[in-house]
Amino acid sequence: MKSDFMFATLAKFIQMALGILSGIIVARVLFAEGKGIIAAYNAPFILVLSATAFGVPTASAYFYSKKDWDIKTIATLHSVMLVVGGAI
Repeated sequence: MKSDFMFATLAKFIQMALGILSGIIVARVLFAEGKGIIAAYNAPFILVLSATAFGVPTASAYFYSKKDWDIKTIATLHSVMLVVGGAI
């Protein structure tokens, strides 16, 4: 369990570092105006992703840790939510 926590923490730090790095690259290549345009185009997609998640990732982690759901159930649930999110 400790190794799972360390792996998740390391993955989060790598994700944050890559986010900062990509922000710097986008800012230098597109300047301020271009970065604003990218943000304006990304905002609706991020909103749709957040609205269609319905807490499924958190619930999946919770029920998998409690051994209530197996990986097949979680994969099926995420597939259904992918279709629902894509339909919206």
